[in-house]
Amino acid sequence: MYHKLAFEEDHNIAFSILVSPAVNWITQGQFNTRKEMEQEGATPQEITKRLDYNQQILQLLKKQASYEEYLKIAAPDNLISKERWSFIEKNFLSDSTEELAYFKSPVLLVLAGKDINVDVKDTERVYRQKVPSQLLSVVHLPEADHSMMNEKIADSKALTFLTAVFAPRKLVNDEYLKILADYVNQR
Repeated sequence: MYHKLAFEEDHNIAFSILVSPAVNWITQGQFNTRKEMEQEGATPQEITKRLDYNQQILQLLKKQASYEEYLKIAAPDNLISKERWSFIEKNFLSDSTEELAYFKSPVLLVLAGKDINVDVKDTERVYRQKVPSQLLSVVHLPEADHSMMNEKIADSKALTFLTAVFAPRKLVNDEYLKILADYVNQR
């Protein structure tokens, strides 16, 4: 997430390009869990059960529970490593909402239509509320996923690897690269 001082102190930032950024760790995590499970074919009941379990984990985090306390309620088929638990402890309250108002230079917000990691509708809503409208440009790429990869490539680890080695410019959505190049050239 953003740090207020970086934007307040450095007036030399010419522009910012943000690609499907999350705004709030908790709400984006809930969105991601739901979308991944839907994509895997989970039933609404299974999704609700997982989200309820995640709320239990969230309550432990809020009371600064130890990893050992987490292990007492942890689902054996979905264990978080001790390192991941530590990372989550440090970041789960992250929320960039208020810091977005500190932008003083143009912002390009690139949102992916097939993003299951970030709720792009919510992200756009918050950015439009917080970033001055004269600074904000929003671009939607309906066929891109969170990584801006070409959909046909993203679904295959082997194809992703081969493309990265032999044709790296083909990894990402062509429209995405054009939008970035045009934006940078205009600055």
